[in-house]
Amino acid sequence: MSKYKLTALQQITINFVTGVFLVLAIVFATITALSSTLLENKIKTDLFREAEEIVTQYMRLEDDRITYFTEDNGQTLEQDLTTDQLSAMVTTQEGESIGKFGFFAAPEFSENEKQALSPNIESACSGNTYFYARQSLQKENALLLYYPILAEGRCRGVVIIASNTQLIDDMSRINLIAISFALGIALILALFIARLTAKKILHPLTSLTTTIKQIDLSRSQAEVVSPYAKEDEITSLISSYNALAKKVATIVAQEKEFASKASHELKTPLARVTTTLDILSLDLESITDSSVRIMLQEKISAAQQELKGIGDTISLLLQATRAKNLPQNHERIKISQLIAHEI
Repeated sequence: MSKYKLTALQQITINFVTGVFLVLAIVFATITALSSTLLENKIKTDLFREAEEIVTQYMRLEDDRITYFTEDNGQTLEQDLTTDQLSAMVTTQEGESIGKFGFFAAPEFSENEKQALSPNIESACSGNTYFYARQSLQKENALLLYYPILAEGRCRGVVIIASNTQLIDDMSRINLIAISFALGIALILALFIARLTAKKILHPLTSLTTTIKQIDLSRSQAEVVSPYAKEDEITSLISSYNALAKKVATIVAQEKEFASKASHELKTPLARVTTTLDILSLDLESITDSSVRIMLQEKISAAQQELKGIGDTISLLLQATRAKNLPQNHERIKISQLIAHEI
């Protein structure tokens, strides 16, 4: 068993804040994942559109050879790619480059990076279908589309379109910071709202507890009136308490009645016995035998002492019964002042 027990207010607050935190975390995580997915799908759509545009508008096949035009409607392919912030490379089915644009044409584009493209080029040609892949180019993450150039059902080459995914990474990072900040604000608000809600929920119980503490079961039926007209948990609790209080009050009343009657019933015969002993004590003077008279006097004295003790006990019992019916005024006293006064 735990050494520290949480109050009902603390338990409700913790449960509420935990629930809000989990819900918000799930919502924010879903929004972040959805936004990243939508952005990535948009980039994939742009890559596919650009690849089809290159194949249909910027190149043609001549005697199994791929040739491409540098201009279409007055705009060069390089200008088109630059406008869309994309890079491209056109290769033969063997992987030999016949055109580079963007960071594929940069001096920093190493031979190792070029060789890393070869397996995907072969896969695109052998499968005659396009696919997307994430790769690191010039130490940056990029999303690449491998689009096969098909003619008469055969792959004649591959168009590789690449887009820097730094925007997706930056958005994920910004979303993470924003989510952390929003969760912090939400937790503070949830804690404040949870305490107000918990206090409102527990207010009837708190009021009921205060009312019960002020009730004296020995003076009345000690019934508590429910502040609610409809039947609910609080009303049911109050009804159960009232039933219990009624039983306790009945028992207390019976106890007081018994104590009062018993005291009166015992005092009358006790008084008779005491009077008889007093008379016997006076009659001892007529006994001539001194030893017998002394012995009887001792016995009578002992009996009188016992009867006196019993009488005192009955008187205390009767006084206690009457004291419960008297109003009690409590006064706070500072012990330090009392001690100082006595000293």
